[in-house]
Amino acid sequence: MIKLYDIFVNSVHRHFPSYLLKYFKYERDYANMNGKKDRTEQNRRVVEILKSHIAQKGLKQSDLLRMCETKGYSLNQSELSRILSNSVSLGLYPVLALADVLEIDPAVFMPEERRSSSILDLSPEVFAVNPEDRAVKSYLGKYSTLFHSTDPQERDKILHGRLILYPKHDTTETMAEPYCAAYFSVDTGMKDLQGNPVLKKYQGRFIISKHLDVAYCILVNNEWGELSFIEFRHRVFYLKNVECRVGMALTVSAGEKKVPTAHKFIIYREPYELTEAQEKLLVNELKMTTGEIHLKAEELEHAKDYLEEKTFNKLRKSRLEESYYVLNEAILKYLSPQMSRREARGLFELLKGYSDEEYAMYVNEEEDAVVYSALHNEVQLPGKKNGSDLVLDDRSHR
Repeated sequence: MIKLYDIFVNSVHRHFPSYLLKYFKYERDYANMNGKKDRTEQNRRVVEILKSHIAQKGLKQSDLLRMCETKGYSLNQSELSRILSNSVSLGLYPVLALADVLEIDPAVFMPEERRSSSILDLSPEVFAVNPEDRAVKSYLGKYSTLFHSTDPQERDKILHGRLILYPKHDTTETMAEPYCAAYFSVDTGMKDLQGNPVLKKYQGRFIISKHLDVAYCILVNNEWGELSFIEFRHRVFYLKNVECRVGMALTVSAGEKKVPTAHKFIIYREPYELTEAQEKLLVNELKMTTGEIHLKAEELEHAKDYLEEKTFNKLRKSRLEESYYVLNEAILKYLSPQMSRREARGLFELLKGYSDEEYAMYVNEEEDAVVYSALHNEVQLPGKKNGSDLVLDDRSHR
C-alpha cells in the first residue's frame, strides 16, 4: 500500500530542492520513531512502578492473582506475566486493577509534569528534604511548642502543643526519596462532652531552603480544612542538633471570625519542662516587636517594683517619652458623628500613612538567642525589689 507521504514526494520532487525532501523524510521518520518510543517508554515506566511496589510488599504473581480475585478483578496468569515482562501494550483495566490491589495512587502513572500541580515539585538543588541530609537531620525529633491564642477574645491564653519531625517514605511514589514529615498537635484548652481535652492535629512536611537559609513547616488539618505555614531561621548544626527556634506562623485565627493571622511560634526540644519564670520570659518573647517597645505611662508604673528606683525615675523623666494618639475608625466616628463610615475609613487610612506602624515583623537571630539563653538559664526576668526575687531555678533537661 502506497503511503500518502510517498505520493506527495513522487508528485512534487521535481519542484522542491533535494535537501527539503530529505528534511520532510527526516521529520516523518522522527515523528514515527518518537511516537513509538513514547508508547514504549510509558509502558516501561508503568511496569517499573508496579514491579517496585510488588517487590516492596514481597509478593509473588500467585499472590497478586489471588488479591485481584478477592477484589473482583479478572486477571489470569498469562496476562500478568506478559504485563510484568513488558511484552504487551498495557490496557487501562489491568493497570487500574493492579493499582487497586497494590494500593497505588493512579496519579503516579501520569507524566511528572502533569503531577506537579498536586505534588510539591521541589528541586534538590535548592531544597533539602531528605532526612539523611545533615541540614534536615539536625531538626529530627520531638519538640514542645508555645504560642499565644489567635482568638481576639483570649488575650491572656497561651497554647501548648507538640511538634514531631520524623523521616518518612511516600509509598505512593515510585523511586521517591524519603522526606521529613511533620506532625503537630495543640491542646485548645477546651473539653469535649465527655470531658476530654480537645486537640487539633495537623500533618505535613518540613523543608529547608538551601539558598535562603529558611526552614518551612507546612501543616494540613483536613478535619477543619486548614493550611498553616511556619517559617524558622535556619543554620546547619554539625556537632549537635537544633535545640530551639522562634518561628513566624501564618494561619487562621481561632474564635468566631476566621481571618488570616500571623503570630510568633516557639519550639524547644523534648524532654524539657519549663519553670514558671522561664515560660513567662518566653511568653514575653511572643510579642510582635521590631526592636522597640511602646509602653503606656501606667504600664511603666506596673514595672516599678522590678526596677531600681534610680533607673525607674530616669525612665519616667527621660526624653525617650513621646506622646502618641491611639486612634481607630470608631473613635474618629465618635469625634465627628456627622462623618460617614466611608469618610471615617478614608481618614483612618490617611492617618495610618503618618503613623509609626511597621510594614513587616521579623524573626531574627537575637530572638533565637533569647529562647536558647532562657532554656539554659543564661537570662532571666528581674525579680521584685522587695526581697521576693523571681529567680530561675536550675531545672534542666531531664
